[in-house]
Amino acid sequence: MRVPKFAAPSQDRDWDDDAEAARQAFAVPARLAVLLMLRDAGEPILRTQIMESTGLNADTVHRTLTFLEGLGIVEANLPRAMWPGRSVMWRVNHDRYQAVLDAFMRRIT
Repeated sequence: MRVPKFAAPSQDRDWDDDAEAARQAFAVPARLAVLLMLRDAGEPILRTQIMESTGLNADTVHRTLTFLEGLGIVEANLPRAMWPGRSVMWRVNHDRYQAVLDAFMRRIT
């Protein structure tokens, strides 16, 4: 019998939106690495700095930042329309990060 390397949790109706956002953000090692790196940086940083610090490639960092931005956990210093030709800085949205973390902790304890 073959056992899957990763098993997706069932869609539990008790997970609220914030707890689900935490599960999605924390369940993937690249997402967690980027999130923790941004949190620990204490100031907005460039995608290249994230790549250097985490060892992740450009595509992975781009997809990860886009996903975490969609959850509202990280944010860019510029709106997307202004990105071409500009250096975009990234930071953790601390209020959203804390709300997501609190919801996750309530759910698992």
